[in-house]
Amino acid sequence: MMSGGKSSAGALPQGLVNLEGLHKLLVLYLWLSYRLPVAFYQSEEAYALKERTEKALDWCLQNVSTRVADRQPTRFGLRISLEAEDGVEYRRTPATRLQDES
Repeated sequence: MMSGGKSSAGALPQGLVNLEGLHKLLVLYLWLSYRLPVAFYQSEEAYALKERTEKALDWCLQNVSTRVADRQPTRFGLRISLEAEDGVEYRRTPATRLQDES
């Protein structure tokens, strides 16, 4: 994932979901290692893996945020108009009225 190459559109968000799940499991394991140190004895390895997972999460979030910044902004119901004073014309949608069928 950190190779720097282009990935498919859904790979980065899915990887982010997987990393978040792994991070939750590692935090749970670390909590259990405090409560039951005999049963959950690999806390040092879990802590090291948690740190690596957090670095991978940071990398994914940075790439997602740069992808969002590169996209065209959504116009949210606006269209550019040369006739309007401010250059923006609001779209008007007809109001729907409920008619009583009496």
